[in-house]
Amino acid sequence: MTHIDTLLRAADPAAETPDFTDAERRAILTGATAEQKIPERRGWRIGAVAAATLLVVGIGAGSLGGSGATARADEALSRAAINAADPATRPGQYWEITSTGHTRAGISFQEPGQLEAVSVDCAASQVRTEYVSVDGSQPDWYVDASVFDTGPGVPEPCRQLAEISPETAPWTTDLSSNEYRSESWQVPSPAFLASLPRDVDQLRERLYRDSAGRGRGSDAEAFVYVADVLRSGIVPADLRAALFEVLRTVDGVTVLDEPSIDGRQVVVIGIEDAVEVSQLSIDPDGGQVVGERTIDADGQVASDLLITRALVDEIPAEIQRTAERKTCTVHADGAVECSVK
Repeated sequence: MTHIDTLLRAADPAAETPDFTDAERRAILTGATAEQKIPERRGWRIGAVAAATLLVVGIGAGSLGGSGATARADEALSRAAINAADPATRPGQYWEITSTGHTRAGISFQEPGQLEAVSVDCAASQVRTEYVSVDGSQPDWYVDASVFDTGPGVPEPCRQLAEISPETAPWTTDLSSNEYRSESWQVPSPAFLASLPRDVDQLRERLYRDSAGRGRGSDAEAFVYVADVLRSGIVPADLRAALFEVLRTVDGVTVLDEPSIDGRQVVVIGIEDAVEVSQLSIDPDGGQVVGERTIDADGQVASDLLITRALVDEIPAEIQRTAERKTCTVHADGAVECSVK
């Protein structure tokens, strides 16, 4: 037992409780918060024994890995791991995941009488709503839309682009989610997520092994892989909790901001490599990732994404009526080729 552990026990009402392993600490924390969480009220409370254990996890020898994330990031990730929870699901239901990204589309135009073309950037929002079978046994459904800004001060070419921008029909395939999605961190299938270990040490080893040799540094790329899989919106609560625990051990992860998104106070964590800063927006009281952003070397936002998720019983009738049905083939190398019926 470390010196700080001894001091904590001497000062705490749970001083006579036995020492705990990392696994026992996590189990006590998870059990305590699960029993006392109130659905209508965000936040969590813990009992005297769990409180003493939390202090040991936060400052004592119980922290995982080497130097790991900074203290503020470690605290936020620990809260997110503890609070990760999902509603009860049943076969036939779907996760409705809506991802809203913002981009700028560059276009060139030539005014009558001018010799040279003029270039402008048109701001647009790209929205994708996915309906993913909770158990992977049914096909996914997709609805894509691009919405161009037509507000005051927007150049006329951008207004024209908004008018002629084609509407994208909803679409689906004849493959189940487990068949259509890949066995990868980037486009994970429910089956792939089920196969990942929940033990934090084993999951960390798998993450670093799968991301080895990619990106611009092992820690930064491990962070990106976690962002990739959490972006999907279908990661089950126990795996999210383990991933948040893994991020606690990744060197260079720090808290960058604490804004409010859709009325929720979130924590933005990030990691920097030689080229960019990768960021995740986490709702630590809900145990969910609610956004993602990349900042380039010039300090400009290169990409950003907001993510919402809900559990639904069925695909909306209008989407089923208007969706394109694609017939797909899975090749030996895992590639999927689709065509419209």
